[in-house]
Amino acid sequence: MEEVHVSSIPCGTGGSSSRRQRIVGGSDAVRGQTTYIASLMKYGGHFCGATVLNERWLISAGHCGCK
Repeated sequence: MEEVHVSSIPCGTGGSSSRRQRIVGGSDAVRGQTTYIASLMKYGGHFCGATVLNERWLISAGHCGCK
């Protein structure tokens, strides 16, 4: 797994930290179990998720990027 830092991203919005909006009945994934999912992080914290398309590209929701 390669870690890439994107701390230069100046905008975007993070997800909700409210427990009420989380998946009900889900469970934590073991590292490496879902190799097609990436965590976009800023200042050491998760702010958005993404799907790995290939070795070079990720795709995420529109609100994760800049306007």
